[in-house]
Amino acid sequence: MEFMELDAACMCAYMQLHLYVYRLRLIRRRRRRELRRAAGGAEMAMLNLRLHLENRRILAENERLRERAGALHRENLALRANLCKAAPPPAEAAPGC
Repeated sequence: MEFMELDAACMCAYMQLHLYVYRLRLIRRRRRRELRRAAGGAEMAMLNLRLHLENRRILAENERLRERAGALHRENLALRANLCKAAPPPAEAAPGC
């Protein structure tokens, strides 16, 4: 009987040790997962910042181009008005006068 009780005690200690090791592995796995997520979050934040800055640069360039297009359009209208003022006879008149 003593042998079986000792066996049961050993099995209990073995199971406790096994459970302890399992919990340690689980904790380590969770820590690794959290670290990976944190690293991925930092990379995502950096990518987000880069895209935000690129977007602002594109918007600024778009605004400059819009202003330049407006200036060219006004210049075109002024040149057409000057052309129409000094227009030759109606047969050779510039279109849009």
